[in-house]
Amino acid sequence: MKVLTIKEPWASLIINGYKGYEFRGWKTNYRGKILISTSKVIEKEVLDRFACYNICYNPGYIIGEANLEDCILVDEKFNKKLKKINSRVYAGSNHTEKYAWKLNDIKKYENPIPCKGKLGLWNYEEEVMLHLDDKPFNSIKNGTKTIEMRLNDEKRRKLKVNDIIEFENRKTKEIIRAKIIKLYIFKNFEELYNNFDKEKLGYSSNEEANSKDMEIYYSKENQEKYGVVGIEISLI
Repeated sequence: MKVLTIKEPWASLIINGYKGYEFRGWKTNYRGKILISTSKVIEKEVLDRFACYNICYNPGYIIGEANLEDCILVDEKFNKKLKKINSRVYAGSNHTEKYAWKLNDIKKYENPIPCKGKLGLWNYEEEVMLHLDDKPFNSIKNGTKTIEMRLNDEKRRKLKVNDIIEFENRKTKEIIRAKIIKLYIFKNFEELYNNFDKEKLGYSSNEEANSKDMEIYYSKENQEKYGVVGIEISLI
């Protein structure tokens, strides 16, 4: 997904609904969803101007998302319009001859994502952390377990092919990384188990594979509510 890194307080002013335009000396033809990340730099000299908004700043995080609707070359008329929209936000600088990136559909993340910012409009490859007990972790590590099984709730529905997953061993805290190859959606774990060899699910050849094993983690009610997902992975 595309990301725009912005200094504070400007990034948080966008995410909190006070600033609908971001300014750049260059234009982009990209339109659509972008993530808003904050750089490590805070322009402290302007913080007092926005103290009345009671914003908490988060340098070094993805703090939300927006839709990039338009890219407008600012002339004197548009610059005056900006000051009328919000003199506190826009009156401090002359934006003439710069491009105003018009943002809408702004969404603030309740849990910001740690992120190192970059210049320009850049691509973010989302990494997902999953915690595993020792046995399934080692089965993935040695390459025998290639299907990770989870409830297909709101969080898992965000997963996409080519996303990177970090698996952490709960016992040793060791981390391995894998890429999502394919996603398989089923009504419940019984249906999932019927579609894969047990070794791919993390069972050894002398173990019995039983879908009821997953009820320790996910109830039948939640399986019925959300369905389940088999995440085919490849170590990287």
